[in-house]
Amino acid sequence: MKKLFLLSSLLFISSLSATTIYYNGEGDDVGAWVTRPGSVAGASITEVYDLAVRGNVMEFTEEGIYRLQMPNNQWWNNTDEMILSLDVNFERDFTLDVLLNTTNGVRRLFYNRLNINAGHHNNTVPIGDDGTRILCAIGHDRMLRAGNLNSGWENHPEHRDNRNGWVRLTMDLQRQLQDTEPDNNIISVLSLRVQQTDGRIDNVTLDAPNRTTRATQANNWTLTPNTPAGGTVAVVQDNPARGDVIEIDGAVGSNSFTTGAREGANSWNDTVHDSIQWKLQTENPYKVIVHVNTDNGLRDMVYYGGKRRGLSDRWWEEFGTANTPIESRGFDEQTNEIFIGMGIRRHLGDASPDSDDEDNFPDYDWGTGPTWQTFTRNIDLDVAEFENGNTLVSINGVTIIGTNTFEHDSPMIDSTIRVDDIQLFTSIEPTINESPYDIRRWRLRENSARVSFADNAEGEIGFRFVNADTGEQMGAIRPPLAGREGVDFQQLNGLQPATTYTIRVDALFNDGRATTQSVPITFTTLGEPVVNDLPADDLHFWRRRATSTRVSFTDNANGEAGFRYINTDTGEQMGNDLPARAGTGTSSIAQINNLTPATTYHIRVDTFFNDGRATVPSGILEFTTLGNPPPVANEAATNLNPWGRRNNSIRISFIDHANGEIGFRYINADTGEQMGNNLAPIAGTGEVGIGRINGLTAGDTYRVQVQTRFNDGRANVLSNPLVFVAR
Repeated sequence: MKKLFLLSSLLFISSLSATTIYYNGEGDDVGAWVTRPGSVAGASITEVYDLAVRGNVMEFTEEGIYRLQMPNNQWWNNTDEMILSLDVNFERDFTLDVLLNTTNGVRRLFYNRLNINAGHHNNTVPIGDDGTRILCAIGHDRMLRAGNLNSGWENHPEHRDNRNGWVRLTMDLQRQLQDTEPDNNIISVLSLRVQQTDGRIDNVTLDAPNRTTRATQANNWTLTPNTPAGGTVAVVQDNPARGDVIEIDGAVGSNSFTTGAREGANSWNDTVHDSIQWKLQTENPYKVIVHVNTDNGLRDMVYYGGKRRGLSDRWWEEFGTANTPIESRGFDEQTNEIFIGMGIRRHLGDASPDSDDEDNFPDYDWGTGPTWQTFTRNIDLDVAEFENGNTLVSINGVTIIGTNTFEHDSPMIDSTIRVDDIQLFTSIEPTINESPYDIRRWRLRENSARVSFADNAEGEIGFRFVNADTGEQMGAIRPPLAGREGVDFQQLNGLQPATTYTIRVDALFNDGRATTQSVPITFTTLGEPVVNDLPADDLHFWRRRATSTRVSFTDNANGEAGFRYINTDTGEQMGNDLPARAGTGTSSIAQINNLTPATTYHIRVDTFFNDGRATVPSGILEFTTLGNPPPVANEAATNLNPWGRRNNSIRISFIDHANGEIGFRYINADTGEQMGNNLAPIAGTGEVGIGRINGLTAGDTYRVQVQTRFNDGRANVLSNPLVFVAR
């Protein structure tokens, strides 16, 4: 797992910054996650191992409300560090709330994946226990990778192959607070809250990096091409709280304004910093181009107000040159440009005109409106995410253009753009992973295999091999290696023939560092399988919803034809047959759909064979679906099933759908006569009753109904008949 170097259990100190780690999954943190009231039923937080980042992360298993605070319900109360960073891999829409104590009272910065920075939420300033809510935005392009829920946004680069959907977010809390309230200041950062999403989170930090400020004077900017003449750059007074800012006024054909340069003597050639911030205020469409040098050559990082992938027809009708959305921009090999959407103007809290005169509500636009907006970009991550395998070398300069389109050499428009506080800093990111890596299998036999690994840690006390499916250690602990990047192996004996194993290697420490785990390797031993027909076990439910759930289990049989889920209350199969698995000890999982909300189910897994062996049932898994129970439209019993048929008798089970009944009886549907004794009432609906009918004639066909009986004025109700032949 990537970790932050520590000089104490609290702070990372260097010449660049100080950092507090609130959560990182490896035990180097000071915070504590809690589930807050108001979460949905089943909401929980669990620390899990993530293969993509090779370490422990926090997983939110259901949609809920989760707060990261200090132990014993204490606030962070961090008065020195105002830049929040965190790694996230979310499954759906989300909100991030950062609670602040400010000179103007409690404030809550509210982040989501949208592109709209709204200022005071809902155009109001509600002061309460949670303080004033200020809506910020992270932007479409960095969240919810394509192919996941809400994938229509195409937010995450489809071609990205690193970290499997993880992104690192960086938010400057002080600067974003002052976008809405320029005269306000943070006294302390109190906590982080995550809600409305499933997913994973890691490496939550606050830090205060040293910054380099650029382009504060008019002569720091150059105007290109200035034909026709008319573009100007000036230092102007914005307001008493913000002070002096740069104002760029561009005429058609003369509003390409650059500080630094794409290359050459005037470029910044900054090889130290990897992140950039700027503040922008404009009523006009625009794009900001950060000029960089990379391992693959010069690149122009084109940031603009919109989504990363495509633009709406409405945008093209109002601003564009053609009524066709552009394709996914990402990296353009012909122009060496990387197009990334940042977010559009403020909406809810500004005074924008209602241009369509339809709803008396401010319309969206492609500037920032009359208010300022802060943008923070980790250029190194953007280069890597939008052009896989590439790496930042230097940040060389910034160009700002007022334009209606975001294509190469965009036509320029008359525009006024104000810029403030262009700053460079170095982000605090996790350091090298200390997990063993490059796990390989050698000399495979029926009962043994050799597994090698490469060391990625220093100061470890040894390594152990672990069966990742069972958690059991395999063989003796290996001694430590001298220095990082050494290679070692272990012979694993006592294996079963023709059996699939999943093995990982753990690095062990005794200096306070947590054990780190490698990415597992899977192999199958040689030889003929040992015939085994033990039942499946280790049943668990996952991603429980109102009408569906996933059920996993461990296979303990060899040579099976497959598996199926069985509702033990009704005897019915649920879903399709599942394929057989090679070897024992492997796990399977499948989704069961079309369930009833707020209903308790009892599920088993049947292992079935086609070689003459009998089907083997597992133990029973009980779970209750989420949601409110559906209204009962009929109080008649359902799900009649025969059990224990004998020569002259049978047992019949059924599900109760009534409340307040006085009991049940079996009725011969052909004659109307009662069969057997009265049955007692059942407490609650959805429960199962069963009774025996004797005195049947072998070979005769019977049609039997269950009558639900009442004495409160309700009429007795009959179920649909069950048809069977007596034995």
